[in-house]
Amino acid sequence: MKKKVVKGFKICGALLAALFANTAVYAHGGVSIEFDTCVLKIGSYRIHLTGYQPETAMGEEFCEDIPKTGNAIIVLDFVENVLRDMTAGVRIIEKDSWTAAQSSSGDDQAKTIVDIPPKLYKTGSVKIERRFDKPGYFVGFFDG
Repeated sequence: MKKKVVKGFKICGALLAALFANTAVYAHGGVSIEFDTCVLKIGSYRIHLTGYQPETAMGEEFCEDIPKTGNAIIVLDFVENVLRDMTAGVRIIEKDSWTAAQSSSGDDQAKTIVDIPPKLYKTGSVKIERRFDKPGYFVGFFDG
């Protein structure tokens, strides 16, 4: 699997993740996967993104931007089982630095917040725990 950029990935943002498609910040209980706004598409594959900030927003989920500063837990769940047999890596960078880097020398100059090298996730879930020093949008990359 090649590196995929999801420009609309807003996690804080984003899943991760640029790495994924635009998503909305709503709880999704009972919503069909086809209409779930927290499902990110990478080619023909789908990944469900859920974010939590238990210290500042207990019980609330997000899947677009990180609402507040502080610790966050971001979970990426593979919808298709075939992804469990593929390596996957995740990189999250600051949106502003990514935008600036795109206009100059590419995303290698952007400020990386999370960098998880590709590996197998046999459970079908990637859990990211990270402190975010500012709220807002981030760009995610999915690497395989």
